[in-house]
Amino acid sequence: MRNEALEQGDIAELWETSRSQSWPKLRIKTSLRSVVGGVWGAEPEDDTGIVCVRVADFDRVRLCVDDSPPTKRSYSESELNGRQLVKNDLLIEKSGGGSNQPVGCVVRFDGDYEAVCSNFIARLELRSEHDARFWAYLHAAIYSARLNTLAIKQTTGIQNLDLDQYLGFRVVAPPYELQLAIADYLDRETAKIDTMIAAKERLLKLLAEKRRALITDAVTRGLNPDAPMRDSGVEWLGEIPEHWSVDRFKFHMLGIEQGWSPQCLNVPAELDEWGVLKAGCVNGPEFDTSQNKTLPPSLDPIVELEVKPGDLLMSRSNTTKLLGSTALVREVRPKLLICDKLYRIEVNEETAHKPFLVYLLRSAPGRHEFERDATGASNSMQNIGQDSVKNVWLVFPPFDEQVAICRYLDQTLQRIDALRSNNLQTVTLLKERRAALIAAAVSGAQKVEAAT
Repeated sequence: MRNEALEQGDIAELWETSRSQSWPKLRIKTSLRSVVGGVWGAEPEDDTGIVCVRVADFDRVRLCVDDSPPTKRSYSESELNGRQLVKNDLLIEKSGGGSNQPVGCVVRFDGDYEAVCSNFIARLELRSEHDARFWAYLHAAIYSARLNTLAIKQTTGIQNLDLDQYLGFRVVAPPYELQLAIADYLDRETAKIDTMIAAKERLLKLLAEKRRALITDAVTRGLNPDAPMRDSGVEWLGEIPEHWSVDRFKFHMLGIEQGWSPQCLNVPAELDEWGVLKAGCVNGPEFDTSQNKTLPPSLDPIVELEVKPGDLLMSRSNTTKLLGSTALVREVRPKLLICDKLYRIEVNEETAHKPFLVYLLRSAPGRHEFERDATGASNSMQNIGQDSVKNVWLVFPPFDEQVAICRYLDQTLQRIDALRSNNLQTVTLLKERRAALIAAAVSGAQKVEAAT
């Protein structure tokens, strides 16, 4: 029964409760007066353009638009016809998304200013007998249950929502007065949860700042607060212990090589298959072996590029924030190849301790030159060449001191990371509670009475 309902887009049947049995059942499109696709417009000649709401402006938590700072575009009269947003319009993302954040998010426009939505969005104008806040919550319940994915026609690259199919979904919607009551109830209850989430996220931000500060201080100033200091001669490295050296990376490097990126299948490789790593395998503090794509059986692997325990990998092509991300391969499954967006760096292990280099190269001083010297057309994809990596200025304590610094950071950061993990788990549970609360209210599982 459930599978049949899913195939038919019958959400009303899936969500039916004893309370919602008496509610009207309708197609989503029945609640709408009009559906109009957005338009991107042209670059304005001055600052007198009209605000263009983009998918990036969607506040997916508060289900509204956050367009600060606003994007302004220029539009002709014909482009504006029927497209100017009105307070309480709903906006649906019809193109974009990805596997972790599929297309189909809906938010409410609550602005009192002239605006249009972009071509990746459609404007949904509700009929007067429906409340925009209630419907924003109802669409959020559909999205959190991933029922919107039933109307997605593309699973790789940019996703497209089949809007006709989505708006044909059958749902339950109570009378207008009860819609208002449910929206008021959810506004109150979700605000309480949002306050708790915000407090946890502030703590997570503080923990991240403390983590960064600890690493930077340890890798540039050492562990002895009484050590005599000297000017490093490099502005972004500042003062360092006087017995440390400042060298270009190449003087501690034995080799550097770039990987290979053939056309791969967009799924992770099985253990008995060859795979090619993605640049994202070094984005986090630890090497992530799951970030790979399957090498087609028709292609022979370049076995010399197989990643091995002890390899030091660096991202050579990424966003500005992640460019130069470095990770040490401690454990790895067989049959994974280095992609061409990664460098494998071999170092002189008599003078450079690999774990120390990871901490240093992930710190702000260690990354400074990568961000400064990056090349590329936009922040979405920047590049660093081998010469830039070889010539970066780094600090090098005596080898035994590098080991001691790593031991100290491993132990200290373990406590911070445990706190971070606990708080992340709490945030996840709060978000799950929020989604469950919304789903229960809009489906009638949670009893809410209309005002009398």
